[in-house]
Amino acid sequence: MTPRALSGAHSAFVGCLVLASVIATGCAASSAPSASNNGLVLPDVDVVVLDTGATVQLRDLVRKPTLLNLWASYCTPCRTEMPMLEAFSQQHLGEIAVIGVTDDPVLDKAREIASETGVTYPLFQDEAGVLLRELRVSSLPATYLLSATGRVVWSKVGVLSDADLESVVKTIGESPNVSS
Repeated sequence: MTPRALSGAHSAFVGCLVLASVIATGCAASSAPSASNNGLVLPDVDVVVLDTGATVQLRDLVRKPTLLNLWASYCTPCRTEMPMLEAFSQQHLGEIAVIGVTDDPVLDKAREIASETGVTYPLFQDEAGVLLRELRVSSLPATYLLSATGRVVWSKVGVLSDADLESVVKTIGESPNVSS
C-alpha cells in the first residue's frame, strides 16, 4: 500500500473506532432538538433519591415546568453538560425545576459525579431503566421539558447548548399549557 492509502485506511479505522465507542457507550455528543417524543406523558416510575436513598414517585415531583435530564456516570457528554444545567437551575429557580435521573446501578458512582460537577438540583436513580424505555431514549444525555402535568413538550438527545436552553425558556413563555 502507498503511504496515502495507509493514511486513508488509518483515518477510516479511527472513524470506525469513534463510532463504535459512541454506540457502545450510548452517549451522544450533539443532536438537534426533537419533536418525536412530544406529547408523551412521564410514566409512573419509582426513583431513588441520590442524597438519601429514599424511594419517591417521579411524577409527584413535577408540579411546574420541569427540565428532566437523563444521564449516566459513564457518559462523558452527560458530565460535560451538568454544570450548565446547574447554572440554568439556579438562574430559573422557582420558575423551572431541573431534575436529573441516572440508570447507574451503583449510587456511589452517581453521587461522586454529582459532587465533581457541583450539581445541587435533585438527582435520582432509575436502576430499572423505565424512563429510558418509556421515553424511547436512544442515547444519553437526553433532556425533556415537561409541562406541569408531566407531558413532554420539548426534547433533545445529546449535549445541550445555550441556544437549547433559550429554546426551553421560549417554549415555556409561548405555550400556556406548559405551566398548567
